[in-house]
Amino acid sequence: GFMALPVSERNELLVVNTIAEVCQKALDDMKQCKEGGPEICTKLRESEMKALTRTVEFLDREKEALDLKEYYQERRLKDLG
Repeated sequence: GFMALPVSERNELLVVNTIAEVCQKALDDMKQCKEGGPEICTKLRESEMKALTRTVEFLDREKEALDLKEYYQERRLKDLG
């Protein structure tokens, strides 16, 4: 549907930046936590950090490709012919 497609480059950039900032803050917060604890907590922490890092990396690539997307205004103009 409509909301599954990019609306505007500015909107996409705001969304990507917001998600990246939240992920980066979570990573920074995790780095300030004490190491150790039960082994399962350490494994969970490592998994969370890996997921957040990969998300930030994906969003960095997504930012680089924003100019390649077709946005609502462009789609609408094509539809109008």
